[in-house]
Order: sequence, then C-alpha cells, then structure tokens
Amino acid sequence: MNIKERTKNFEYGLTITVVLLFLIGIVLLMSATHYSEYKALGDYKKVIIQTITFLIGIGILCFNNIFDYTRVRKYCKKIYVFCIFLLLIVWIPKIGSPQFGAHSWVNIFGVFNLQTSEIVKPLFILCYATYLEDKKGHIQDFGDLGKAILFAVPIVGLVLIQPDLGGAIVFLSIMFGMLFISGMDVKLILYAGAIFVLCFPLVYKFGLRPHQVERLDAYFTLLFHPSNLSEIYKNNLQVAQSMTAIGSGGALGKGWLRGTYSQYGFIFVSESDFIFSVAGEEFGFVGMSIIICLYIYFLLRLLTISILSKDFYGKLIGIGVFSLFFYQVVQNIGMTIGIIPVTGLPLPFVSYGGSSMISSMMCVALSLNVAKNKRKFDI
Repeated sequence: MNIKERTKNFEYGLTITVVLLFLIGIVLLMSATHYSEYKALGDYKKVIIQTITFLIGIGILCFNNIFDYTRVRKYCKKIYVFCIFLLLIVWIPKIGSPQFGAHSWVNIFGVFNLQTSEIVKPLFILCYATYLEDKKGHIQDFGDLGKAILFAVPIVGLVLIQPDLGGAIVFLSIMFGMLFISGMDVKLILYAGAIFVLCFPLVYKFGLRPHQVERLDAYFTLLFHPSNLSEIYKNNLQVAQSMTAIGSGGALGKGWLRGTYSQYGFIFVSESDFIFSVAGEEFGFVGMSIIICLYIYFLLRLLTISILSKDFYGKLIGIGVFSLFFYQVVQNIGMTIGIIPVTGLPLPFVSYGGSSMISSMMCVALSLNVAKNKRKFDI
C-alpha cells in the first residue's frame, strides 16, 4: 500500500484539533504550575512529562497507519485478561504507587507514575465492541442487558475499589454509549433510567464514601441554595474559587501568567482537574469559547467517523471513543463552573497527566484507524 492510499481517509482536521488542544494545554500548564515571574524556576517537570507523553501519543498515531482494528477480534479474551491484570497490579507492594488515598498508579522506573485504568479505557472499548458485535439486535430484555452489563462488571468494580468513582463513571459512559447503538430496545433504556432514579437514594446513603457524599451535598447546596455561602465555602471551596476565578476573567481575561487565583494557588489542582478555570481567568470568555469550539468540532468528527464506519465493529469502536471524550469534556468543564458535581477527571489533551494523555491518544488512534477504512455505513 503506497503513501497516497494510506493517507486517503486520514482525518487531518481531527488530528490538527488534537495538536491545538495540546498546545493550549501547554500554555495553561506553564501558568498553572507557576512557570512565571512569581516563581522564577517554574515547574519544568510537568511540562516536560506532558510533552514527552504527547510525543509518545504521536508515535501511537503513526503506528495506527499499519494497524488494522478488524484484526483485534481474535485477541479480545487476551486483551480482557490483560485489562484485569493492569487493574490488579496497582495493589502489589513496591509496584503500586498509592496517591491521594487511591490505589490507581504503578511506578515506572522511579520516574513516572502510570495510572493503569487510563490504559484500560481504549482496550476496554475494543473488548466491548467485540462482545457487542455478536449481540446486534439481540438485547431485547433485561436478561440480555444483564449479560452485557456483567461483561463490564469486573472492570468497573476494580476501578471502583481503588477507589476511583470518576473513572468508573467513564467506563459506564463508554458501556451505555455502545449499548445504545447495539440494537438495544429503547424501552430498556427508559426502564433502566427509572430504576437508577429509584435506587439513587440507596446508593447515596449506603454506596458512597464520606468524601463523595460531601461533594454531592456541596453540589446540591450550590445548586439549590446559592446564598448559603458558609456551607458552600465549607465543602465546595474548590468550585467556589474556580467560579470566582472564571468570573474575574471577564471577556478577554487578565492575560497569560497574570491570573491572581492561578498564580497564587487559590485554584486547587489547577494543572489538572481545574485547568479550565485558569483558561477562564487568564483568557476570559473568548479563550474558554475557543476551547469549547475546538472540543465541539473534535466530538463531531468522532461521531461522524462512527456514522461513516464501514462495519458495525468500527461503528461500536467509534461510538465508544466518542462517549468517553464526550463525558470527560462535559464533566470537567461542568464541574469548574459548578453545574456538575466534582470528580477527579482531567480535560483531555489540556489537563496535565501523562497517563491520561497516552490513553487519549490511543483512543484517537482507534478512531483514526476506523476512519482510514470508512465508507458510508450500510445497515
């Protein structure tokens, strides 16, 4: 296959958007890590790690051109077992590297902490697509739905016990996005939604950890009792500071490295979870709008790739990738402006996080691989 044939269906727009988001992220990361006059040396390490992992991701995209997603089917069981292994290895002493009260990382040669659940995300999409491909049009009752959910239970369960509720919800988003287009009866979706609403009080009371309950309580206070400032600042200080920082940016922002909240540490975890707040303070409404428009284009391209997939397996992979990014983008931006409860999820390609960057680039590579073989989908 010559170069012209290899690049025939290459998604240049999608790839350029990813590069632009990365560059914006580097600019914001420099500011969020006090890479400025307020801290002369700055935090070079995070900027370097972010750049190196992005370059690794570029390597993955290049490998994508010789990789054929349709050949993965026969390795599904082995990939699934490998996913379980990655989620269990974090519990092995001297290999696992607990942080922030969670067993989610392994230490790589004492240099880099890898969050294994991030690597599992694209692998899970491949496995679940293989499983659902044979179920097209056959998920018509709760028995069929139960089996489909059971396939994901070990993965979601192992992420939950780390504990990583935000990560588990990402897997659920992938799962239900792929189930939605796998021929599942619409009535099942409505019934499942009703069951979730009915069970939520029980989950809230008995299924959540104390800090997760505090986050939900703070969110509901902010949503329904915004005048109760003492309670908001008690349990929801990070969101309150984020919203204040964004509001202070106005239309055009205060300028790069000139954000008061970002430079003096008033925005918590500003380099990752709340990096969108840095964008709002330093680049204002215009800067935030540019980022959001880039994400809208990015998501629309992912959705288009899925629609134009030449086979159902590619369609499932495409929608799995779309569901992952859609949830993470909405969740991260939503929590910084106080409309969604806080979970520790990064903003793809923009937030600091080597594991997240590699995982995101792997997912993009999957969609690019599907796009490379696309034609109008024929049901």
